[in-house]
Formats: sequence, C-alpha cells, structure tokens
Amino acid sequence: MLRKYINSVGHYISLKLELRETLNRAKKYTFRSYFNEIIFSLLLSLIIFVAVKFIASSQETKLKTDLILQATLLKDAIISDSQINLLLNDTIGFENINKRVFESTDGSVDISFYNTDRELIWAKNTQNQSKILELDTGDLKYIEEDDRILLNFEVLDNTDQSLGFLQFDCSTVRIISEINSVQSQFFVLSIILILLLTSLAIWSRLKVLSFSENSAMSQARLEMTRRQNTQLETENKILEITSGQDDLFQIGQQLVRFVGQFLGTENTVLFGRLDKDLIKIASLKDINSKDSETSTPSKLTMGEGITGSVAVSQKARIISDTRLEPDYIIDGQRKLSEISVPIVLDGELIGVLDSEHPEKDYFSQNQLEFLKKISSLIALGLKNSISRIQIKKKDQAIRSAAERLENILENVPRGIAFEDANHHIAHLNQKFVDLMGLDAKAEDIIGLHCDEARSMLSKVFPESERFAERTIEILERREIVSDDTLSLLDGRSVTRHYAPVFQNDKFIGNLWAYADNTIETRFYENLNYEREKYMSIIANMEIGLLEVDNDDRIITANNAFLKMTKYSEEELIGKIGHKILVTEKEAERIKQMNKNRLDGASSIYEIEYLTKDKEVLHMLVSGGPNRDIKGQVIGSIGIHLDISKLKELEKLREELIKDLTESNEELSNYAHVVSHDLKTPLRSISAAMNWLKEDNRDKLDEMSQSYLEIVDESLIKMDKIISDTLKYSELKQNVGVDSKVDLNHLVNHLIKELSKSYPESKILIEGQLPTITINETKAIQIFQNILDNACKYRDPKRQSQIKIRCLNILGFYEFQIEDNGIGIEKKYAAQVFQIFQKLNNNKESNGVGMSIVKKIIESYGGKIWFESEIGKGTTFKFNLPHRIKLKTDV
Repeated sequence: MLRKYINSVGHYISLKLELRETLNRAKKYTFRSYFNEIIFSLLLSLIIFVAVKFIASSQETKLKTDLILQATLLKDAIISDSQINLLLNDTIGFENINKRVFESTDGSVDISFYNTDRELIWAKNTQNQSKILELDTGDLKYIEEDDRILLNFEVLDNTDQSLGFLQFDCSTVRIISEINSVQSQFFVLSIILILLLTSLAIWSRLKVLSFSENSAMSQARLEMTRRQNTQLETENKILEITSGQDDLFQIGQQLVRFVGQFLGTENTVLFGRLDKDLIKIASLKDINSKDSETSTPSKLTMGEGITGSVAVSQKARIISDTRLEPDYIIDGQRKLSEISVPIVLDGELIGVLDSEHPEKDYFSQNQLEFLKKISSLIALGLKNSISRIQIKKKDQAIRSAAERLENILENVPRGIAFEDANHHIAHLNQKFVDLMGLDAKAEDIIGLHCDEARSMLSKVFPESERFAERTIEILERREIVSDDTLSLLDGRSVTRHYAPVFQNDKFIGNLWAYADNTIETRFYENLNYEREKYMSIIANMEIGLLEVDNDDRIITANNAFLKMTKYSEEELIGKIGHKILVTEKEAERIKQMNKNRLDGASSIYEIEYLTKDKEVLHMLVSGGPNRDIKGQVIGSIGIHLDISKLKELEKLREELIKDLTESNEELSNYAHVVSHDLKTPLRSISAAMNWLKEDNRDKLDEMSQSYLEIVDESLIKMDKIISDTLKYSELKQNVGVDSKVDLNHLVNHLIKELSKSYPESKILIEGQLPTITINETKAIQIFQNILDNACKYRDPKRQSQIKIRCLNILGFYEFQIEDNGIGIEKKYAAQVFQIFQKLNNNKESNGVGMSIVKKIIESYGGKIWFESEIGKGTTFKFNLPHRIKLKTDV
C-alpha cells in the first residue's frame, strides 16, 4: 500500500516536472528565435548612434572653426580700422568697437586688451579675462573650455614691436545648443524607426510559433510518459534497497549504483552525517576504481565544499560550472557539473547525495526534483540503519564501560564494597576480601545481606560492637565520611571512606572504600616523635630560632634566641617582631623580607637587633617561608646567629688592612728610593772607572786592565740585580691593564729578537697559540724568560732546538716549551723558581727571571712546573685558565 502511494505521488510529480520543462523549452526556443531580431535592432541603434555622434561632432568642429575664423577677421578689421593709440588709450572708442563686435556676432564674442606686461588695459567683462597669462606669445593660441573659446592675438606697431595682446572671448553656448537639438531629433526618429522594425519582426515570429505550440506540447507529453516509466522503476528499486537490508554500507553501494545509472554518471557519492562531520558511506567511483589517489574524501566537515554547504543549508543545488564556485573540492580531475541533494527526515539531516559530471550544464532541474523526491525514501532507510548502528555502538560502549569499571574496581588499591538499597552486597572486589583477611572469595559474599556481611567483618576488629555501632551511625546519617581510621586485631590499621549513592535524586545504595594505612599511621607516629625530639634540640641549641606569622607576630622563640635578646618567652610571644626587636630603619627591611616570603623567597642577610637593654646585636639571619600542609605560606622561620664579635674582628681587620696598605705604599716608595740611591753610586763608580781607563790607558798593565774589566762586569751585574729586584717588587702592584693578546704575534716577535742574540738556536711554534686576556708586558716576561733560559743553557755538542706548543685541557690552556739543552738535575728542582738562586755560574744570570715568571702565572690562577733529564733537555709547562681572573693580592 505504501509503495503504491509513493508511486502515485511520483507519477504526479514527474508529470508536473515534464510539463514545466516543456514550457521552459518553448520559452527558451522563443527567446532564441527573437535573438536575431534583437541583435539586428541593437546593431542598427549602435550604427545610428555613431553616425549621429560623428555628424554632430563634425558640425560642432566646423562651427567652432568658423567662429575662430570670424574672430580672426574681426581682429584684422579692428587693427586696420583703428589707430594704435585707440587700442592703448581710448577706452570709449574701445567700448564702441566691442559693442559693434558683440552685436555683429549675435552676442557671441567679447574682446579685451592686455599690454606687454600682460596687464588688463580695457575689457567689456573682466570676470573671465585671466587666461591670457597661460598663453605663449607668437602665433595664434586658444583655450577651449565647456562653453567658450579664448583666442589670444599679439598686436604689433609699424616697427614690429609688440604693443600687447588682443583677446577674444567666444561663447559656444549657442553652437552647443543647436548641435544638441539636432542630435536629439535624429535620435528620436531613429528609435521610432527601430521600434517599428522590431515589432514587425516579433509579430511575425509569434504567428509562426503559435502554429507549432500544440505540436510541441504533444511531443512533450509522449516524452513524459516514456520517462515516467523509467523513473517509477527506479523509485521502486530504491524502496526495495532501503527497506530490505540492514547493512548501511551495502545499502549505500546499491544506492549510488542506481542513482549513478539514473543520472548517467560514474561520480556519485553518498555521505551520512555523524555529529559535525559527513562520513562517506559509498562512492561509485571508488567501487569502479581501486586507485586510492583518485578516491573521494572519506570525511567532510559541515560547511566544507559544495556538499558541506548543502548539508548546512539543507537546500539542494545544481552547479552548472564548478570553475565559478570557490568552494568546489577537486578530487582527481575537475568535473564541471555537480548536483547535490540533502537527505532530510523530519527536519533532521541524515546525509547528502552528491553527483558530478565532466560536462558543463549537464544536470537538469527535472533530475534535481526527482532526487529530492526519492531522498525521503533514502532518508527513511538510512535513518533505520544508522539507528541500528548507533544502538550497537551504545551497547558496546556500555559493555566496555562496565568492563572498564569492573577492572578499575578490581585493580584499585582499595577494598571496595557496594550495598544496594535493599541492604544486600551488590559488588565486592577481591582487594576488600584480602585486606580484611577473610577466608572467602568475593563472589561468595556478593548477594549476602549486609547484617550477615558485617557479622563476618566484626571478627577482624578488636572492638566489634563499636565497629557495628559506628557503621550503623554512618548509614543513618547518609553523609560523606572520610578517613575513618579503624584498628585490626593483627595490629594493622585501615582507613574507610563512605558515600551514599544517588541516581536521579533517588537513593540506590552505599559505597564503602577501605585502605590499609598502617605505614602512614606508623610514619606519622614516628614523625611526631622526631618532631618532638628535634624541637627539644632546637629549643636548647646555641642558634636562635624565631617563628612568625605573615603579620610578623612572634609564634615561637627558642631558648638561645631568648638568651641573645635577654627577653623572656612571655615578653615575645604574640608581639610584633619588628616593633620591639629592631630600630625603625631595620623594621622596613623586615617588612620587605616578610613580603618576599609570601612569594616563596628565602634569603640570608645581616641585621642589627636590639636587646631588651637596647644593646645592639649584629645578627646573621637565614630566613625562609613557613608553609602549612596545603603548601600555603603562613609565616616565616628565621635562624639567627650572633656575629657581633665577628663584626668587631672585621672592623679590626679593616683597620689592619688600611695600615698594611699604607705600609706597602711606603715600602714601594722605599724600594724606588733605594733603587735610585743604589744606582747613583754605581753610576758614579762606573764613570770614575771609565775616566781612570781613559787617563791611564798607556800606564796600566794587562793585569790592571783585567781588574778594571772585573769591576765593570760587577757594576753591570749589580745594576741588573737592582732592576730585576725592583721589577719583582712591582708585581704586587698589579700595574697595567689586561687585554686581548694574540700570543702568535707576541711569541713570533720574541723569536725574531732572540735570534739576534742566539743565532745558533732554532725556535719553532707547533700549531696555533690562542688569544688570551692578559697584561701584554707580563706575557712578554713569561715567554722571554723561559725562552732566554732555553737558549742560554743549550748543549754545545748539538744544534739547539726549542719547540712551543699549546694544549686545551679542562678549561685551561697548557703551554709547553721544550728544549734539547743540558737539562736540570733533580736535586736543584726546588731552587729553579726561588729568587736569587742560580744553578750554575753563568755570568748573564742573576736568579730572578724564573721567580718573576712563577709569580705572574700564579697571579692569574695558573701553575708552572718542569720536566727535565740531564743531557736530553728540559720542558717547562705552565697553564692559564680560559677565563682569567686576576687575584686581588697581586
């Protein structure tokens, strides 16, 4: 019966659509028939319009040219008939000339005259006579505006000297008015002619069409009948598909096959709505092709593409040319036509049926109406299938949730028991049975009455009656209970939690949760014991402890703090600390520290306290925030150390440092003075010796000459010892500024200088030397002294070779200077870096150089040592940190 009703409705709709389509074809045919006449009329109108415009433009140009020529002739007549003086001086004569010109031109021309400086001499109307300034002299120039033409003529005297400019203001209003009038007349006549011709053509066409209308309608009815049978068969098949199967995807595949066959396209897709997405149920292209790259999208969001927009609006659409649609989604090759129909049931969107075709303007309104009609049949079938799928998913979700909940209850580290509203055990996990030590399984207890179950539990508690009374009391109140601690017979303790369970405001049972808290209980017992022990220690130790709240109100103070400040506990507890323990200046610091405690900041600081006797104490305080169990800052705890004696010692130390500084300065000055005083007699002795040699050159024998040379050498050596001693003493003064020093450049320069004094020694740099921050003079002293010794103490039996290298080791630069000289015996190792200590009788050495090197390297935080073997050579090694920090005592 339902199918018969649907077929009747489908027949009526199909017939109506076919008749409408037939009339539309007739209308389109009639319009196409009139197209030639309309185009002819438009072309004729355009030709007439262009012709009229051309004639009007030509006539306007001719009239303007005649006006300009007339003005030129008038200019010649004015100049030939008038005298020059008239133009220059006779204003009345000019007015007469201007009047004659104005009347002879029917009021179209005004004249004016300007002198050579372009100043207006006379004019009939001066309002518009300013354009002369924009015209060049010489030949005829003119300016054409909307309603006038300005002409400028230069006037010459008998000697061809310029007298000025004669200007004609020619009005074109009358010319334009005449041209517009003629143009309008031509246009009116042309339009009348065109309308007559078009009407005649249309009337003829209507006569012809009226004879063929009945024939067209008959042909349309035959076509309707033929298509009606095909559509009814398709409708019946769709109804059979949607009502005879449960599998949604099987229904979808058969639907897209039949719809695709009906529309004559292989690009048909059926989408089903799921929440805010459109899920692909079936695609005819995917069925016929296994190419995944060209498959249709498996999911679209609501509003995405043409299909998504149809889903949102729930209005069917035909797209004649997808190139004009920015929302079109290309999957593979672009299809030019698209038809999309929403599948709606009782105002609810079930899905979307979408088809595409490569040709433009492929789908018709008849096909759209047919798809809209069958969409209700498809919607009903899809709704039932989707509902069944959703029911299966919900059942599966409920089963999964139940299994998940059961697994959670079984694996939760608590014993769980649930009593239903009828006072029976509805659920019990094995953890509960194991926790209570019951000789049973969970399934043996489930289903028992609560009284029977509680009687089993009463055997594990030492006070069974108290357990039963407390349990009944909790059940009667039906209020949530947390951390109800109970002791078991075996010495363990458990904590139970209770909550009444409601569903839709209806009581459905009681939920119990038991947890073994034996470890926690013993922990807190031990914690309390330890707290009391440490509080006893703190109360009696010599370090002051003070606890205050966020308002700096004193909560506790140990004996040491009371002893320091000479207050009693009663005099401090409850008082504001910064009001009685410090001065007003220090009180502001304490307020700021307490404020920082609220942000969780800790600090160590020095502060001056006042004792009860107003004696000043210097305290070193280590303060930090005091938090409650929730982590909230509730105050501060400060540990106080009395450093008053240290402050006194620090004051004495500063005074001592000041005295030592002054002494060092005096010693430094003394060293310079002594150096100068010692060198003065040496210079005098040296000068006297030179005079003695010069005056007695021929009188002294060879022995006397050798004695004098010994004295000279001793004087030179003494001068060098004094200079080196002064240099050694100046190392303490930290003279000079550290800077970036390229050791490659510095050492190469030293090698060149040393090669002059020691040409037999060959010095090589292996690799690259770094650039370090150091005093350049001190760097020169380091390398010069080491290299000079390496050259000086060479082995005369072989070629002297010295190698310099640098290694990067753990934040230090390690420099190695290796020679093949005579070597150093181990027994002299301790004397190498001692001042004034020499290992041989070399006259050039004074035992100061290596002491200077050691002092400089150690001042930069480095270290120097050497490795040597007699007869093979010596390697001096020293290191300097990458980031050199000069010691304060150098």
